[in-house]
Amino acid sequence: MCTQILSDMGAEVIKIENPDGGDDTRKGAGPRAGGEQGESHFFMTFNRGKKSVALDFTKPDGQKIVPCSRSTASTIPTCTRNSPR
Repeated sequence: MCTQILSDMGAEVIKIENPDGGDDTRKGAGPRAGGEQGESHFFMTFNRGKKSVALDFTKPDGQKIVPCSRSTASTIPTCTRNSPR
């Protein structure tokens, strides 16, 4: 919700997604934009105004981007629900 509000207020929000299919809500149930293969209404509602990029942090090329992003970003919201504790 934080990044949705930031986007609504005009911030450039870049969402980093898993390269193996991206955000699971893209394929969620319900109405779809662009027909049966399009993105779900839920995904489009909560990700409006955001840019998205697929990065694999397990590979060196994906890991190189993080320090560059951190040096130029104003803030980096994170979701750590799947992260080891």
